[in-house]
Amino acid sequence: RDHRLPGIYRVQPPPRRGGESGEDGPELRMAARFATRGGGHAGLACDRYIQTTSPIRRFPDLVMQRQIALHAAEGRVAFPERRVLEDWAERADARLATHEEVTRRIANDWKRRYLQQNRTRTFAGVARRQRDEEHGYVWLEPLHLQVQCVLPTAVRDGAAVRVRVESIQRDQQIVWVACVE
Repeated sequence: RDHRLPGIYRVQPPPRRGGESGEDGPELRMAARFATRGGGHAGLACDRYIQTTSPIRRFPDLVMQRQIALHAAEGRVAFPERRVLEDWAERADARLATHEEVTRRIANDWKRRYLQQNRTRTFAGVARRQRDEEHGYVWLEPLHLQVQCVLPTAVRDGAAVRVRVESIQRDQQIVWVACVE
């Protein structure tokens, strides 16, 4: 920053409240993204952040390693054009988002396999009612997985529930559970 090197930063805005009114809902963290204009990174609590740790995983890390190394060694900039860096950052964000989505889907598929193998077991969860309808969801905290459920009328949104697997449609990525107890 002191030498005004053009760079690819990781920026993340501060969390916001996620309720319908914006005031009463849970705190939602926004995803970090690549940007050529430095900004704060809320998750790391710093005003500027550049990743230079893993060129195998992230192209922008390699770019920044070369940018810093050339400047340190020769006093010049390897990639001076902001537009080139912006294009690389946009493509890196798109590829990273795709990679994260694929990784999430694979992890969730393994979680569904686990549930399928443990159908007789009960699991602790938190009810998430769709307004006042009987169909809702249960968040299985230990698995970090949302599953579908027909919730009894007495079960309120946010209530702790125990559930058992009813059916799994892995190809459609759907798990149905039923409340027990």
